[in-house]
Amino acid sequence: MIKLLFINILPDCFDMYNPRFKKYLINLLLLTVITFILSVIFSKYGTEQYVSDAIYFFAPFFFIISLAGRILIEYLRYNNSKWFSYSILGTRVAKFIIYIVIVLLYAFNNRDDAVNFILTFFVFYLVYTYFDIRSMYSILKND
Repeated sequence: MIKLLFINILPDCFDMYNPRFKKYLINLLLLTVITFILSVIFSKYGTEQYVSDAIYFFAPFFFIISLAGRILIEYLRYNNSKWFSYSILGTRVAKFIIYIVIVLLYAFNNRDDAVNFILTFFVFYLVYTYFDIRSMYSILKND
């Protein structure tokens, strides 16, 4: 049932046999598992003054946002290649706005944990942004 739903919605560029998308998905999953494990280790053995209470939600959150951005970029690239550069810029801006909204909402609702949240969020932001830029560079280099 789920497979039929995805076949009807997503075009051929999201087929698991597409090597570029498959490689991206595997690398994103690997990055998410590594960052989640490091989050657990840091929250258990790190100093409490620098660890946010929400650290366990960062890796899945950034995974979902990164995957959604990549799906949008691939969809636009597959349908209309002249909009590819605009889609990269548009998804970067949209992701940044989502990040700012999340940080502000959390900071206003949890003032005690705001500084730790922002610092931890910024570290995850840098890691996943570096990953996204590297993956976009590989697309641009191959095209």
